[in-house]
Amino acid sequence: MTPDLIAQIILVTVQVYLIIGLTFAIPFVLFLAQQIDPAIQGSTWGFKLLALPGLSLLWPLMLSRLIRRTQKPIECNAHRLCALAENVHPTVNSEKS
Repeated sequence: MTPDLIAQIILVTVQVYLIIGLTFAIPFVLFLAQQIDPAIQGSTWGFKLLALPGLSLLWPLMLSRLIRRTQKPIECNAHRLCALAENVHPTVNSEKS
């Protein structure tokens, strides 16, 4: 295999991936995204236009979420854990206010 042939194979693979991604992203952003994230309902055209490049690259992830019908993941970070702990065990400062 020559380097030219390897380069052509890589370029064709990337092109096919992006064509599939764009083909998926357009109907997804227009009609299907609300099923995964209800907050997208009524979003502007600007948002939808900005979402297209990312959806074109991440289409396998969004397709799997669409098939599984899962909502957006809940973050598990220090801020959320602290807020949850605050609701369960209020601190002394929050009782005074």
